[in-house]
Parts: sequence; structure tokens; C-alpha cells
Amino acid sequence: MSPSPARRASSASIWKAARWHGASGAGLWRIVQAADDRLLVQTADAFVSLQAATGKVLWRHDAPGMLDGVLQQAAGGSPLLYAKREQKGPGDYLARLVWLDSKTGKVQGSSPLDGFHGDWLGLGPMVAHGGRTWCLAGMTPRPAPDAWAPMLPERSILEIR
Repeated sequence: MSPSPARRASSASIWKAARWHGASGAGLWRIVQAADDRLLVQTADAFVSLQAATGKVLWRHDAPGMLDGVLQQAAGGSPLLYAKREQKGPGDYLARLVWLDSKTGKVQGSSPLDGFHGDWLGLGPMVAHGGRTWCLAGMTPRPAPDAWAPMLPERSILEIR
């Protein structure tokens, strides 16, 4: 029994994608958006816009220290919102939100999350509804030098305004 036409088409599409998987760089994590014959993908340390038909790289935005928080507005919409960590001092990191134009890869703005810093930061996933945005957020302050056990992060729901 041969596979259905839909299954054959699906297999062909997957194979086509597999042929240009290296175009995005190492550590492909997820597809963030598919719109206008473009795929916006997240790698371990960047966002990459690819031409869907060929895999040609249209632009790349390096994002070292990226956290799990990524939010794409409506399909084809802009901007993309993501979170990253920046070193504030030895063993102390600050969370920063970055708005990225998903069509060009250019930064439209960024803002630190004041008061949200520590040795370990977690921010994400993000969700939006009715003009409001929330994310799961957690941080671990630096433990006292004589602490015998690692501190577990306390997590909260954070509304981003």
C-alpha cells in the first residue's frame, strides 16, 4: 500500500527543509514565525530569517544570553519580543527585554527589567492576550558564601507593560 498524496507531500517538504538545515547555523531551537515566504527561526544564540523556498538567509540577529521568553505578535506581525540576560557584575545578571523587527532583524528598542537580577535568571514563556503580556519569571539571588545547598529560584507571573 502506498502512502497517501498528503503524506508523500509532507515527506517531500520535510526532506527539502532538511537539505538546507545548516543555513541557520548551529543549535536550531524552534520556528518562531512563518509568513510571506519567510521562516523566522531561533537558534541557540540568534534569530535567523530564511527564505522558505530555498533556505537562503535573509538576515541574522545575534542574541547572546537569550532566555526562554520569546513572543511573536500575530503572524507576519512585528515586533518580536525576546528576553536576554546581561552581566551586571561578577556572578550577577540583569534581564533585558528586546523588541526586534521581524521583517528586517533590526532592534526597535530594549528595556532592562530593573530589580530582576541575580545569579540565575529565568524568563519565559511569554503569552499575550487583549493587549497584555505575561511571562513566567524566576531568579536566584547570590547565596551567602557559607550556604550549604543551592537556592532554588522562586517563580512568579510577571506582567510586561
